[in-house]
Amino acid sequence: MTAISEDPTERLLKDTRPDAELSREEVVARNLAAVASHFHNENPMDIDKAVLVRRFATEEVVFDDRIIHRTVVDDLVPNLPYEVGDQVSVRLVHCFQMRDGRIAREIGYEVWREKDSASDHDSIPDDAVVQLHDPAA
Repeated sequence: MTAISEDPTERLLKDTRPDAELSREEVVARNLAAVASHFHNENPMDIDKAVLVRRFATEEVVFDDRIIHRTVVDDLVPNLPYEVGDQVSVRLVHCFQMRDGRIAREIGYEVWREKDSASDHDSIPDDAVVQLHDPAA
């Protein structure tokens, strides 16, 4: 019989102890896991590519800066200046205020631009993490 080990991220997310009962390192790790889970649950099938420019955390805040490449798949966003089928690049910057392993407040800033247009350029560090998303997978 083979034992199935639990994913460390899942273990962090299941930990319901208050921050006061954890070490600083445990609080920061749990906060990072909560934010990573948040992004993986928000329409991952609509994303063609995600570039994590930077992410860092303290006991109370997680900062996340990323670039998303996606194709507009519907017209449900009011005043979106793009047509269905257009490819866009979106710079997303978030500051998450955390409390006991949960997102207490999300402050976000989005810059939408047509992919490969004159305004679609960013300074991306060499160590940025790039994730390609395959909708068929």
